[in-house]
Amino acid sequence: MSSHLNSREAFAYIQGKVVNIVPTNDPSYNDKYDSIYNHGYGEPAGTLGINCRHKLFPFTPGVNINNMTQYNPKEAIRNGNLRQKQCYYERSIRDAKKRLKVVEELEDEQMIAPRTKTLIAARQKKLREYTKKTNKMYGKKYDILTRDYARKQIFSKSILKESGAIRERTQSFVDFKPLLPEEKTARNLYIQFAQRSSKSSINKISKAGNVSVEDASEIYNHIFVDKHLTLDKDGNKVMAKFVPNIDMAQSFQRIFNG
Repeated sequence: MSSHLNSREAFAYIQGKVVNIVPTNDPSYNDKYDSIYNHGYGEPAGTLGINCRHKLFPFTPGVNINNMTQYNPKEAIRNGNLRQKQCYYERSIRDAKKRLKVVEELEDEQMIAPRTKTLIAARQKKLREYTKKTNKMYGKKYDILTRDYARKQIFSKSILKESGAIRERTQSFVDFKPLLPEEKTARNLYIQFAQRSSKSSINKISKAGNVSVEDASEIYNHIFVDKHLTLDKDGNKVMAKFVPNIDMAQSFQRIFNG
């Protein structure tokens, strides 16, 4: 079973271990290993329940070796509680962004500037401070919390209906599962870039690279729109967008924010 730095109490003591996937009264139960049924399997808050990120991998005793990182259960539970508070802040930011979208559609400029945008900025600041303080207080070898911009994005029905192009550009990057920290950073930046106005982004690429708008459009589409023949994780040929690249992401960040 996979293991994570933060975990709910239900599976903090079993994560990273070799486990039985049958009850203790099953004839195939191996008493050398704990059972997922002892840790809430089949219940919403239990092992492999709602929002559980753990995965099971095949294991043959005497053949395979368990290389999963072993985290202290009490620390993992504590980290999980800290992560839940971070989720609360992220939800509050999404809620404020939804309010902003409503007042924008109502063209209520008086409410947008002094209230809604200020509210978003205040909640984002609180999240940054909480993340920084938590990592400083509890982080040892690893940061306990990371900032994931995808979790703060809003995808309401009105927004998706308003711009199907933005949704299509963004969704593939939201679905991308990063394996390395730099891939996660690149993915979050790509999500931000994909939600910007394509016209504005293309103009900035044109200006920064001293190329025509047509050439800038090809560059933009090559990264954020077009699909290319590539291989999936199983080695099968598929048409897909390029995997987010940290060097490319940072280059676009300098262009778009310049």
